[in-house]
Amino acid sequence: MTKLKLTEISMFLCGHLSVAAHILAVTVTPTWKPAEFVGFSSYDTQTSDRFLAHDHYGVPSIARATYSGNNEIFFDRRVSGLGWQSTFFFSVGGTGPSIAFDRREQPAFSYGDEDGLHYVIYETSSGGFTNHLVIDSASSGLDWTGGGTSLAFDLYGRPAIAAHEGSESDLWYVSDTNGNRVVDAGDTQEIITAFDERRPSLAFDGLNRPVIVGNDQSGGGYVDVFIKDYTGWGHKEVSSNADGSETNGSVAIDPTDGRPAIAWSDPDNGILYYAKWDDGGLFWDIAIAAVGTAALGNESLAFDPGDGYPAISYADDEGNIWLSYFDGTMWNENNLVLNTGFVSKTRTSLSFNEYGDGYAAIAYVADDPLNPFEPLRFVYDPPANVPEPVTAWLATTGVALTLGTRRRRTRVNRQR
Repeated sequence: MTKLKLTEISMFLCGHLSVAAHILAVTVTPTWKPAEFVGFSSYDTQTSDRFLAHDHYGVPSIARATYSGNNEIFFDRRVSGLGWQSTFFFSVGGTGPSIAFDRREQPAFSYGDEDGLHYVIYETSSGGFTNHLVIDSASSGLDWTGGGTSLAFDLYGRPAIAAHEGSESDLWYVSDTNGNRVVDAGDTQEIITAFDERRPSLAFDGLNRPVIVGNDQSGGGYVDVFIKDYTGWGHKEVSSNADGSETNGSVAIDPTDGRPAIAWSDPDNGILYYAKWDDGGLFWDIAIAAVGTAALGNESLAFDPGDGYPAISYADDEGNIWLSYFDGTMWNENNLVLNTGFVSKTRTSLSFNEYGDGYAAIAYVADDPLNPFEPLRFVYDPPANVPEPVTAWLATTGVALTLGTRRRRTRVNRQR
């Protein structure tokens, strides 16, 4: 992502308050900011594709699992002028945190640990977080320390969690069925499939149906999608690979039509895939979003609120973080965000700031083979530095929208 710099703008007022502007030059430069240290984590505990999220005021927050004797869970929030502020939750074996914001703009997250599957929500009435134990490991005998979780809110603001249970390899789904606006032990718990669906990703489509994508490790690397309607859960195998190399699915909903889209990778062949559901033809329309020179994986899919098109963050096994995005005509692939400094795999989580001009941001944690106690970092692409009066004037002429779209969609660092 890039930055438009107005190197000279001359403006003058004429009669009847008419305004004209002359833009003599526009330069395009890369603008990904240096990575910010958030806290320590681990590749093995940070298993969600959505551990980064923005509220509608543009404030980023991260759900972070540390690697230590306890694997504590942290809620990290970036406060302007102060940096990253952390709230600590004691946990034993905590893994797979996933974060989202409810309709009141309050942060919520899910995770698993030795006690069970958890849902945590910030309560304005008490001024703090409430931790709900959704499935108790002691009584259920289930192990949530090795699976990932994915949290989402439906169109009515009700929370739901998709989670992979490590010991039995089952894919579970729990939603707010008792109507108390939280996910807790009183809600109905469903086993969707016994397939070993790792790192599930959950979203609600325009018909308010839960959509889950996972990768069946036991079945040869199949990319599976599960959608629930009034008849129950349906299952569709979107892609298969005999060597089991297609991994790490991520789901998001197209804001323009409410249809689900997914991203996944084939690391052995260095291919990143994107597919969107076609309501007319009743099939998944699959496209290649990137072809890399190294093994790709750990993708995170999101839609840019500035133009409504999909973008995918992902990493390779050489320590590089990439972004591929669709511009309405084609996929612009392999835009280098940064090199983590590790010759290793890296988890990524992509989120767009929807406030004002908006920008893309990525949280990531690398898999350092020499040290499991790795830093989790945050990197973002800020909007163009246009003075507010000029921005307001351009908006009245319709130019601001053009510049804004170009600002987010012009790249100078495209690599193959």
